[in-house]
Amino acid sequence: MGVQAPLLTYFGEPKQTDALKVALKKEHTKIQLSGLIGSSYAITASSVVRESNKPHLFIFRDKEAASYFVNDIENLLKNEVFFFPASYRRAYQVGETDNANILLRAEVLNKLNHKRNPLIVTYSEALSEKVVSRKELKKHTITLKTNDVISLEDLEEMLQHLNFEKVDFVIEAGQYSIRGGILDVYSFADEHPFRLEFFDTEIESIRTFDINSQLSINTESKISIIPNTEAKKSIASQVSILEYLPKNTIIWATDIKYSKGILDDYFDRANEEYQKVSESAIQHLGPEHLFTNGTEFTTELQSFSIVENNNKCFFETEENITVNTTPLTKINKQFDLLKEDLKNNKEEGLQNIILCSSDEQEERFNAIFEHTEEELNYKCILFSLHEGFIDYTNKQAIYTDHQIFDRYH
Repeated sequence: MGVQAPLLTYFGEPKQTDALKVALKKEHTKIQLSGLIGSSYAITASSVVRESNKPHLFIFRDKEAASYFVNDIENLLKNEVFFFPASYRRAYQVGETDNANILLRAEVLNKLNHKRNPLIVTYSEALSEKVVSRKELKKHTITLKTNDVISLEDLEEMLQHLNFEKVDFVIEAGQYSIRGGILDVYSFADEHPFRLEFFDTEIESIRTFDINSQLSINTESKISIIPNTEAKKSIASQVSILEYLPKNTIIWATDIKYSKGILDDYFDRANEEYQKVSESAIQHLGPEHLFTNGTEFTTELQSFSIVENNNKCFFETEENITVNTTPLTKINKQFDLLKEDLKNNKEEGLQNIILCSSDEQEERFNAIFEHTEEELNYKCILFSLHEGFIDYTNKQAIYTDHQIFDRYH
């Protein structure tokens, strides 16, 4: 049976993480990390993050790269990772927002206010939209706990003031319903809605529940109800997400120059859209209130500690850490090629590791290699990563079954 264990505890730490941890003890430090291919970046990062007592923000070029990384780092760390997506589908097409994404964005702001040292993953496009300021968010957040005394009528008035919609049954964020002494409300920063049971004017219990089965999930003692933070853009209160971050946040970026270009491009497009709509009767806020441009972004970045995972860094770096990793041979179900690879790796002193998605896959590999004359020296592990690699620095060759069998991950 495959060994099911968090990868890091199984292999030990990559060598490069010691140098990274030492370098990150300095404030506002700029570090270059180069030579990492495939999922080796997630392995290195998770090794640093799991012992860190600071918030971390990872910035990727695009949504796809960010999503793959979220998948990898969640598997490696086994703790919560918060994804910060873009909310508009197009600049100034406010009707074309994605409700699920607004929810994720609000959740990140809420976590930055209440959770110590969250791990956030985002990408260029999502950084272009400004967010509501801490002060404004606090002003529009309803905080409740069990045994609080508040009338249902007063609470309903507060929800209506925050543009929550009254419905028969809540099914999405921004809705509430009242039946007898029970209030259901779906906050914009939580995966599940809350059910509050009242005894007269006292909150007797608070639970999260499943919208499909209506069954309780968890009991809560204290909750925050957050409105749609993207809906009412007030001039005074918009800030970039970087301004929202605690000052000790460590920022990991794969391509700052590219992100800067995307932010400038979005800002210019927003400006063009604004010129068109500003001629109409509807009052719109100018782009500078809603979007961050590239220069603003790089200026704000300057005051953080930054790890650039790039051969050409945007900032002048104080520390350069290089790891020697290379991509895997494309196997495409050619098992003779794989055997040859494993044999060569063994001769070079590398440990062969095949990540399997199931015990059946491990049995399949054992059957394939059964009649091989040489000792291939491989180990199967029940684990999933997006992309394998050969790591000469740490003497490991990590294969993924989906790459070997040429399947979509």
